[in-house]
Amino acid sequence: MSMKITMVQARGFVDDPMTNFFKARMRVNNVDSDIFVYPEMYCSGYVPEVKRMQPDKTTDMVVNNMKTMAGKRNCGIVFGAPRIIDGKLYNCVLFAGPDGIVTHKKTVPTTDGVFDETDIFEWGDATTMFDFRGLKIGLCTGQELCTHIIPRRYAENGADIVIAVAAFTEEQMARTEKIAVARAVENKIYVMLVNMVGEDPGKKMGGKSMFITPDGEIAERFSDSTDLREIRLEDNFLDAVAGRSPIPEPKLRS
Repeated sequence: MSMKITMVQARGFVDDPMTNFFKARMRVNNVDSDIFVYPEMYCSGYVPEVKRMQPDKTTDMVVNNMKTMAGKRNCGIVFGAPRIIDGKLYNCVLFAGPDGIVTHKKTVPTTDGVFDETDIFEWGDATTMFDFRGLKIGLCTGQELCTHIIPRRYAENGADIVIAVAAFTEEQMARTEKIAVARAVENKIYVMLVNMVGEDPGKKMGGKSMFITPDGEIAERFSDSTDLREIRLEDNFLDAVAGRSPIPEPKLRS
């Protein structure tokens, strides 16, 4: 299997969802890639006010257009968006592909970043894993990557790669780097973390996105500005996870 994934470290403009789509369309239409990955809450910008998130408008202007574009370009697009599902607001990670949309509801709130998400969103209670052209992908946010259970569950279920999207500040990313490397090593899995940039939320988003191999090597590392990098997964890239032995349960000290 050979696959190309384009990591897009970008700014999610607040109060202007259509611009977020236009910027995504420009990149998708001009880059030949199997999968594109954008940050958490990219469609709306990362803000606490539901009025500024504009979830209904974001769905019409960005999410639905991303789905149409993925079908036309025959690719997959990972991105974050606020979504109202059964009357409740969720912070979601979406995968738009030729066959439709896969939705992951964030399960762990961020409390120490731009704002405390606890009282704003409802929370999911499940992991989200799927197959795209032979690649087994687990979706999550940066905050979920910082837990043991989410990446562990993906590894136990045979995921090849965890794709995490984030809206982390500089301080959050500084400590998340060490955690992300640990998650890759302890689970023997590839980890892709794509973070937002810009100051639209009132605090500077940290950037510093990274792609980490199962042995803990940071194969790609971004700066703190808008950028995109192309990751080529060649035919033998799964060698590092193909022979993965069962992950032992942690021993609790009595």
